[in-house]
Amino acid sequence: MPRHLVLGNGNLLVCLDKFGQLRDLYFPYVGLFNHIMGNVCKIGLWDGEKLFWMDDNWGGEIGYEPDALVWFSHYKSPNGMEISSKLAVHPFSNIFLRELEVRGEKEATLFFHNDFSLLETDVGDTAFYNPFLDAIIHFKRDIYILVSGAFPEGKISEFSIGTKGSWHDAEDGKLSMRSIEQGAVDSTFSIRLQPSPPNNKALVWVVVGHSLEEVSKLHELARKRGNQLLVETYAYWNSWLRSILPDFLDLPSDISELFRKSALIVRTNIDNGGAVIAANDSDIMQTARAHYSYMWGRDSAYTVMVFAELGQIDISRRFFSFLQKLLSKELPFLWHKYSADGSLGSSWHPWVINGEREIPFQQDSTAIVIYALWQHYKKFGDIEFLSNIYPEVVKKPADFMSNYIEENLDLPRPSWDIWEERRGIHLYTSALTSLSLFSASELASAMGDMESSKKFFTKGQQIWNGLKIFFEKGNLCRSLIPSPSGWQRDCTPDASFFLLPLLNIFPLKEDELLPFLCQIERELWVKTKIGGVSRYKGDWYFRQSEDLENIPGNPWYICTMWLAEGHIEKAKSLEELKECLKFFQWAKEHSLPTGILPEQVHPLTGEPLSVAPLTWSHISFMSAVLHYLKKRRGFE
Repeated sequence: MPRHLVLGNGNLLVCLDKFGQLRDLYFPYVGLFNHIMGNVCKIGLWDGEKLFWMDDNWGGEIGYEPDALVWFSHYKSPNGMEISSKLAVHPFSNIFLRELEVRGEKEATLFFHNDFSLLETDVGDTAFYNPFLDAIIHFKRDIYILVSGAFPEGKISEFSIGTKGSWHDAEDGKLSMRSIEQGAVDSTFSIRLQPSPPNNKALVWVVVGHSLEEVSKLHELARKRGNQLLVETYAYWNSWLRSILPDFLDLPSDISELFRKSALIVRTNIDNGGAVIAANDSDIMQTARAHYSYMWGRDSAYTVMVFAELGQIDISRRFFSFLQKLLSKELPFLWHKYSADGSLGSSWHPWVINGEREIPFQQDSTAIVIYALWQHYKKFGDIEFLSNIYPEVVKKPADFMSNYIEENLDLPRPSWDIWEERRGIHLYTSALTSLSLFSASELASAMGDMESSKKFFTKGQQIWNGLKIFFEKGNLCRSLIPSPSGWQRDCTPDASFFLLPLLNIFPLKEDELLPFLCQIERELWVKTKIGGVSRYKGDWYFRQSEDLENIPGNPWYICTMWLAEGHIEKAKSLEELKECLKFFQWAKEHSLPTGILPEQVHPLTGEPLSVAPLTWSHISFMSAVLHYLKKRRGFE
């Protein structure tokens, strides 16, 4: 199930399902560690006769409050009783708040189930009821989670702490009052609410910290400030969003609304230490026991470029400072992916290729970072910051790329492609490396390192000149794959081609380029009622159909938005430009009701596939909208 709601502050991130039930809780980094691991922290209502756990038998509406990371929901249970909620993570304190209001004909008892697996395992947890705080506390090592609230009765009504499955204890409307357990434990507590004001309201909170003392202080803060914490949260995010929003001109209101939501949603996936995490929907682990809670250099660089365009210098600086620590180590390039604490992430790239030793890496991830830093510098003129990170983030990797060249081709030597699937010499990687070295030349010049500036420019030009091999024999080749008989041309249509003219790194004139791109669009557009652009013809990832002529792969948001930007760029009139709004409407139509964008959608049903939300999907949508607005101003 995709995550319909994400809330966070850069240290604490919570992901919830469509009922507002906790599914993931990350702390102390975004994406690390997940203390719920996709378990369902159930919410139930007892009406004196029967218990109704929230499920698809409940009806209601959900969404984000306007321009804020505050969520609202209004649900009606099968017995007709209603629960309204507002949820938020405080921007400065690690407190997750849930404001509740019940309406009905009789007293209601609400049950809250806490299925934590601290530090991503249920081994060695302890949960206990603390009578001095009137709170349930789960802890292991230096992770403490406290659950409590402000209730009409002044305290938690009942509780049950035991081995996994304590929620079963609530089936008769009562809890055992067992006060402590260790090992694979969970907890459930209840509160009683009356059907009319003022005793039909409650505030429930989950606070997270590194010690009993820390969570106790946060608990007291929540007690003293109560609903004011929600007010502060709304005000903060409203102010933050206003500080970055562009002038939307005559953009349709539903598209500008999705842009605003996207900015907020992406911000929840950015750790305060600088890492930009791809996605934090742990349901993906059902397929391979792996997840997306990592920093990829590629996705992250595209993200910080958009936020830099919106004036967010702090996000950009923290990201490059994070990379400085990674690149200061022995090798001058980025590995496949990293956790938010800077540790190396999991990978499927082998260290042995055809019996030969190989250091696996994906050169485009390092190359795009240098280009992104050049964009940062052009935007902010941030010379003092540049001087602090130049040796690690620019000079060392640019030196490496200058030397890592297949001399008989004048192209970068083999590495893994943008999709992390094929090892070879790739058009996208090669063109981006050329652009990266040109960017490094400019940055070196800004630092007065003229010798390096000249070298980087010369090597960038060498690679640029070598790109012609990808256009030989009248067709467009995405990769050269090494084989015993030489370099094999892979001419599979690939959506990454759409990126190259957007980055101004296609070594062809417009009239020569356009036929190639039109042909790729025809071959990669999904020919069903869903539409959208697939990654490449024959894409295997979550494949839903073998009809590759009509469904070359699943529609991906990033690929569809790249195509949108291509159409925006070539628009010659306001009428042609407005035709591009159909791509934004496509994104809107296939988003979740809360504005969440998944990685891809089912080509026949439009249902979300893979993770949701995906940072790269949202940031690609934002990039396309900004491109549209820039072009729109040109027609005024």
